[in-house]
Amino acid sequence: MKMSGNRSAAHVESGKWAIGAALAAAFGALIALYCAYPALTAAGIGYSAYDQAVWIDAPFHASYVSALSHALLGHEYVDIHGRGLPSQPYHFAGYAIAALVKSLGAVDALPLTQIFTAWSGIWLSIALYALAACFTARPSVAAGSAALVLAFPDLGLTSVGHPAFGFHWLLQVASASSAGLSCALVSCALMIHACRQRSALLIILAWLVALAVVAFKAQLFVIIAIPLFVYPAFAVAGLRRVVRGLLVAAALLLVAIVTRLASESAALPLIRLDFSSSVDWLRAVAPMALPWQREVLLATSNMSPVLATFVALVANFYFSYALWAAIALAAYVLFPTQRTPKFSAPLLLLVCAHLLMMIGLAADNRNATGGPLEIQLQGQVWGYACFALAAALLTLERFYAYWRGWAIAAAVALTLVAFVWVLPLNRALQRVAPIPIASFNSAPNANDIATLRESMLSSCDTLFVADGDRYMIWQAALELPIWVSDYALNPKHRPEVATRLVEWQHRGGDIEDWLRSRGITLYVLPASASVQGQEVPQRVPLIVNSTFRAWRIRPSHPCV
Repeated sequence: MKMSGNRSAAHVESGKWAIGAALAAAFGALIALYCAYPALTAAGIGYSAYDQAVWIDAPFHASYVSALSHALLGHEYVDIHGRGLPSQPYHFAGYAIAALVKSLGAVDALPLTQIFTAWSGIWLSIALYALAACFTARPSVAAGSAALVLAFPDLGLTSVGHPAFGFHWLLQVASASSAGLSCALVSCALMIHACRQRSALLIILAWLVALAVVAFKAQLFVIIAIPLFVYPAFAVAGLRRVVRGLLVAAALLLVAIVTRLASESAALPLIRLDFSSSVDWLRAVAPMALPWQREVLLATSNMSPVLATFVALVANFYFSYALWAAIALAAYVLFPTQRTPKFSAPLLLLVCAHLLMMIGLAADNRNATGGPLEIQLQGQVWGYACFALAAALLTLERFYAYWRGWAIAAAVALTLVAFVWVLPLNRALQRVAPIPIASFNSAPNANDIATLRESMLSSCDTLFVADGDRYMIWQAALELPIWVSDYALNPKHRPEVATRLVEWQHRGGDIEDWLRSRGITLYVLPASASVQGQEVPQRVPLIVNSTFRAWRIRPSHPCV
């Protein structure tokens, strides 16, 4: 009877945790859809609304979704930078689910990308819940903490923060961030559990999950690799000091070897811990900072590198963690308890490691990613999630000790009200950061897109835009492979892309013959492109309007 009672109690307990996970997932879905609503609405309307609601990377994401969906339907996979160019598999995982959905039904890639971004919020809420569950015996505290991390307005949404240090903003503009961060949090939860169980197999599994982060957001993997690979040496109980030292040395040596091998490829970002990027970092974040912040950042960037590193450390902490630090401190002082939080050490260790990487990583002078500080910018969501979760756990544990479960529900409700007040439904989250970006006003309208799509004859059709389709607007709208894209947000083109762009600039002979010989079947000339009148096909275009002209080019051989 006693054994039966134990089973019953365990069943009830597991049921509570399952309910907590379901509540966390539902809340994550609610927040994600709320954040994505302006972009989803804009995606439904078309390009005319994109200037107000959607980030400039959206056509880039949509182009990948379209290309992968094309391949899933049994056609050739075409790299989005140009037909016939070597493919880059890095982005495949991030867009795989959206591409699968598109291949199953006639859904446009542009709105589908926004839907996928929102959908990832469910994964993130469950991952936060899984990590929170490692540090509390109460499902309500774990679910409430995950909800607070997702719903509490970050400092970047307020008038005293920095817009580029916005947790919620970054999750929306970088569509794979939520999925990558979810993998990172789950690997962390697995690692903590594995070390407590002293299970080598679970530790290896945690490392494999961490490695999977690369498929979604490689920038996050760079940030989390060292702490997660070193963590078992400190956390596994019962190890002798010599063994711990050897494990730390082995883990650091492994990281150093992998980093050194990766640095041999100029196509990969530069990964080097030399604390040399602080001056670049201060000058990069200063323009969008408040006036007094800007003065401090710029003044210290012209002083000694040591001072610049210290200011960068303080600025990172303030922009990302100050609000949560104030909340945790207030809860600690106002609601004292006898119980010491057992979660402080692991999560704060991860936060310290994150800050070390933020100020220690060298700038990527190869420009292999979005820019010299791409890893620091994209990786900040990891540190924010860990610190916010620690603060939320501390706060809700103390609330529970004083007022029980209803206090957690009240805290989540008040947080949700604050979030809606700071970010009303009509405020487009993707445009919160006042970064000047190109307009989509010159993009084709819905009628133009329909006409051009109807003119497509086969899967062999290839698009070429005279200005290189600088923001992949045409490729995303028509969902058609392009001959080459002069993508403006690439700081440095791949050699094969640069070769094609030079080939276009030094073209000769009849332009229609030139296009046909390269397999181009749809040629678009935007009004802003610098192409002389005598260099366009000498016949009536398929479409003529104020922003572009388009010609159908007869293929030199039938599609196979």
